[in-house]
Amino acid sequence: MYLFSVFLIFYISKVFGFNIDINFPLVYKSSGRDWQSSYFGYSVAFHQNSDGKMLLVTAPKASTTAFGPGVIEPGMLYKCLFKDVGSPTNCVEVEIDRTGNNNIVNNGSFSYEDLKNNMWLGVSMDVQRQGEKNVVVCAHLWKNQKFSDYKPNGVCYFLDKTLMLSNVKKLLPFVDSCKYLCKGKSKFFFL
Repeated sequence: MYLFSVFLIFYISKVFGFNIDINFPLVYKSSGRDWQSSYFGYSVAFHQNSDGKMLLVTAPKASTTAFGPGVIEPGMLYKCLFKDVGSPTNCVEVEIDRTGNNNIVNNGSFSYEDLKNNMWLGVSMDVQRQGEKNVVVCAHLWKNQKFSDYKPNGVCYFLDKTLMLSNVKKLLPFVDSCKYLCKGKSKFFFL
């Protein structure tokens, strides 16, 4: 009987746990026409720098020329400044990498040739809450096309709080093929 009473109380009572303002919403859209098919809003994070308070929003399938010529749907990171209710709330692209698909790097210890087509930038993103307030945004389908049997290695971009292109660092944890398959021994890593 006691269990039935508890069940009945939970079944009859209504719980409202949302903190969404439905009367005065702020709606953000990307600057592109394809904001719905680009998965705009896939990852969202709060950020603050000298420009003010903002949302960082990713669109993993966005088409953009910001990554260089010939790159197809690499994904995009947007910054959306907070505005007053009723103000336009368009978001602007954050430039991360302009080198295109054929950027070849050989620094002795490893080498790679970018393939950024359909890399899904923004599937994962994190913002440092304390200290420097840096941002990391990753694309798990970035590929090294230097070898004939290229696999999705993944890439992350490290941005300082200014979000300026000149301060972006590219992180390629699995460019060295021995890091994920070495002499028949499999090692698994995840971004």
